[in-house]
Amino acid sequence: MRESGQFTQEIFENITQNYPEIEANIHNVDAVALWIVTKPEYFGVIVAENMFGDILSDLAAGVMGGIRACS
Repeated sequence: MRESGQFTQEIFENITQNYPEIEANIHNVDAVALWIVTKPEYFGVIVAENMFGDILSDLAAGVMGGIRACS
């Protein structure tokens, strides 16, 4: 994760230089998860590696009422 995360961060930072009008930040996934629950309107687009993106998309769907747990 450290190596792939660093690689992804470098690509992200290189691409963001082409779009200075767009605010782009890097945050820890646990902080993003908290903010999705407490301030979902903060995010327009979330770019994440596959594992973190999957977790965050499931969380966001749950916040919006889209995923129901089977009991």
